Amino acid sequence: MAPIIGNPLCGLILTFEGIMRPITAITLSSVLFISLAVGQIITVRPSLPELSAWIYPDDQSKNGRDEAENTNLVTDDYLFDVSEVTRLSVSFNYMAGSLEIKAGASKQIKGAIKYDPEEFLPSAQYDVFGSKGVFKVKMESLNSRHVYDNDTEGIDFKFGFRDFKNNKYSQEFDFQLPPAIPTDLKLEFALGDADIDLSNLALTSLELECGLSDVRLEIDKVNTTKCKEVYIESGLGDFNAYGLGLLRAEYFNLDVGLGSAYIDLSKQKSDLTGDIDVGLGSLELLLPEKANIKIRVDDSFLSSVDVDDMIKTGHKEWRTADWNKRWPSIEFDISIGLGSVDIDLVK
Repeated sequence: MAPIIGNPLCGLILTFEGIMRPITAITLSSVLFISLAVGQIITVRPSLPELSAWIYPDDQSKNGRDEAENTNLVTDDYLFDVSEVTRLSVSFNYMAGSLEIKAGASKQIKGAIKYDPEEFLPSAQYDVFGSKGVFKVKMESLNSRHVYDNDTEGIDFKFGFRDFKNNKYSQEFDFQLPPAIPTDLKLEFALGDADIDLSNLALTSLELECGLSDVRLEIDKVNTTKCKEVYIESGLGDFNAYGLGLLRAEYFNLDVGLGSAYIDLSKQKSDLTGDIDVGLGSLELLLPEKANIKIRVDDSFLSSVDVDDMIKTGHKEWRTADWNKRWPSIEFDISIGLGSVDIDLVK
């Protein structure tokens, strides 16, 4: 299969069209128009089949599965004692499912994974290296259906989005993390939904990569330790983060692809720098009113920027009107492709 050449973002849209069947508005012609509008050229081999056919070569058989809800699910329970460590590294890496994370009992990691044993093999491993504990959760596919495997791009989808919507891959991850131990948290998943409550956790870093997912992230108590950095990459879906300023992050990086993001940093009380990139999606960003804020924007005539209650100090630069040396300093560099960004100040 020949690769799609041109604007990388447009190529991403085309590559994933097969698993985004509900998104009928994104067609080959519209992607071509967008590509030309930003001065890019997209080339497709004339014999290229409809991308959805890569997922379901035989739309009736669907690999021998029917539309019935999957009832062949089992649950594995986990409990790990982490009382001997002073730091934690926690990571979740899986393709599809529902994730729930929150603080639990002190000095232990507790959780459960629900999955189909005919399709997947879960792994939850805990190791100790000196004073640091490392906890990793993964999910291995047992019945891979390789839909598109290009030697150059290395793209390999292992299941169909329709199967996920029909609960063929309805695995669930439900874990509680210890509240008192400084923790680096890394979450990577492609399809599904996530409910992440960071309240009472002591986070030193947060990295979150989600593809076609709906994510709710919240924190309602001040992080007991400083969070050195936050990296969030959201593809297509709704990403909503409430109270994120309570993490006390020092650096914040956000990448919004095709979806929408709501980021609440209105309770940020410490200095913060960051970089934000918005492709075709939208971002609503809340910042504290009592802060020394500088915003630099790199946009185009195809994008939209709305900055409320701030004064423009230069070409595509804004700052708060009031300036107080006792307030935290917040600086953002924002790059916008064809999307939109709204920035509001909150008391």
